Amino acid sequence: MSARESQAKSKTDEALIERAKAGEARQLLLVVILPVLADPSIPDEQIDGLLRNTIGMSKLREVVSEGWKTLPRDHGRLSALHTSYTYLRQFTPQVLAAIDFQGGTGTADLMEAVAILKRLNESGGRKVPEGAPTSFVPTRYAEYLAKARKDGDETAYRHYWELCTVLALRRHLRARLAPLRRPGHLPVHARAQVRQASARKVALGGHPG
Repeated sequence: MSARESQAKSKTDEALIERAKAGEARQLLLVVILPVLADPSIPDEQIDGLLRNTIGMSKLREVVSEGWKTLPRDHGRLSALHTSYTYLRQFTPQVLAAIDFQGGTGTADLMEAVAILKRLNESGGRKVPEGAPTSFVPTRYAEYLAKARKDGDETAYRHYWELCTVLALRRHLRARLAPLRRPGHLPVHARAQVRQASARKVALGGHPG
């Protein structure tokens, strides 16, 4: 999960750089437009003609033809991670089935979501039930769930909800387990923890600050 999330971040960062390059023409237009709009000495009825003549209709048409899509709050990070959904599904169901997660203070909704996800995995269910918890979903990701629900796209909703659940679970595990160290020893690798999961229970800490 961490590796795929890192890849998603890299892709998003690269896309933002390209977007910035493509948006340079729009930024240059603002340099011309904003001073005119902010100048109280220019009558309102003259602004339109002044801008058209200063910028030129050909340039205005060129910029408009390029189109400009508004980015989601997370700049597309969750969407980029979603491309790895099938890959992640190769092991996340087995991890959830092998470990008995126990939640601490502030993790009730997350624990309920994990239990629901486990049942969906066991039964082969594809639809997240109405009322399934989402309080642990970061604000920057919430719009993905809202859009999928609004569009009636149950598959997209399941994918994004599942990704958010697993990400939240990992965040709490990191907050709980990261400080644990044994003098003279390296921390147990995540894969080793999974192999030992059948013989142990992992308790989650409260919501990280």
